[in-house]
Amino acid sequence: MDIRYATLADLDAVAAVEAECFPAAEAATKAEFAERIQAYGSHFWLLFESGTLIAFVDGFVTNEPDLTDEMYAQASLHDPHGAWQMIFGVNTLPAYRGHGYASSLLRRAIADARAQGRKGLCILCAEGRKREFLADPKFLEHEGFTVADVSDCGITLMMLPLDRVEEKPKFKECARHPKAAESGFVLYYTDQCPFTYYWVPKVEATAKEHGIPLKTIRITNREAAQNVPAPVTTYALFRDGKFVTQSIQSDKKFLALAGVKL
Repeated sequence: MDIRYATLADLDAVAAVEAECFPAAEAATKAEFAERIQAYGSHFWLLFESGTLIAFVDGFVTNEPDLTDEMYAQASLHDPHGAWQMIFGVNTLPAYRGHGYASSLLRRAIADARAQGRKGLCILCAEGRKREFLADPKFLEHEGFTVADVSDCGITLMMLPLDRVEEKPKFKECARHPKAAESGFVLYYTDQCPFTYYWVPKVEATAKEHGIPLKTIRITNREAAQNVPAPVTTYALFRDGKFVTQSIQSDKKFLALAGVKL
């Protein structure tokens, strides 16, 4: 077993592991990984077994006290002098799971963060269970992470303090209590996932065809992302003001949510 930092030469192998770990609609793209490696390659840990990449952990460093989902999409926000090591992904090829590889990688990330004098590590997960785009909370608890903040929609910010922490990292108030002002369906989304390009226009057309009220809001800048009324900005769907899901919807799934039978 060998653990080292990622370089652009590892890009194809990293993208291949991601493709094995996630459905296409949830996987990060090769271009996104290239941006991450260029911005914070020394915070992108790779684990090899017999020369084959089988797992990786990545995430940048931030000094922001209010943590937002936009960080996943903007590698340029990396602050090498920041206090908190964010973890964006903990991925292991399915055939190699259950052998402690993810734990070994995460512990290496923890050791590096401690050696660099960080306050701790943070990661997003779902309260009580694993959800799309988010880490498994049971695994994180086993590795010593505890809850720092919880959104009303069940998305949780977990932390592993490495030093005395006077102020825990937290969600912004609008993310802690997700709520849309408009009635009907409201969708906030970014271009972080290429499948939003494909499905959002189809859902818009389907909603129009069936007379379903739908307002879509594309997030294109940092200020807008920081003020999205949800802890995730990649895809946040509301109905009559209430958060519904962060899972990208196909036209058929959207109709099912709206109660339309085909």
